[in-house]
Amino acid sequence: MPKLMPLLDRPNTRLVGLQALSNVTHHGGGDVRREIATYTSTLLRLMEEFPDDAVINEQIVVTLAHAIGSVVNDEDSPKSVVAANIRKLNIPKVLDLVFKNLKNPNGSYYMLTHAIEFLCM
Repeated sequence: MPKLMPLLDRPNTRLVGLQALSNVTHHGGGDVRREIATYTSTLLRLMEEFPDDAVINEQIVVTLAHAIGSVVNDEDSPKSVVAANIRKLNIPKVLDLVFKNLKNPNGSYYMLTHAIEFLCM
């Protein structure tokens, strides 16, 4: 993760970095998903910086759906740890930005299904 996250702040590597995060959350285990969730604030910042970029926001919503879902549904950690980890995620802001993307007429079906998955958690 320390090598991957700096890619998100460079215009020419941002999308590749987001696609890599999305792939890792699809195919990685709970530990790596929970680690990615610790970068939620970075992903939210990108959503705010690029509100009209449907491709960037799609990758972020997909990544957040899997990463945050892994934190919320963490059955391996004590409940107090899970609750503390959930509080760190800034869920109100995540919900606000996910709903903004759901209203985007250029949003993809792929993003829509993952946004719904996120909301179901």
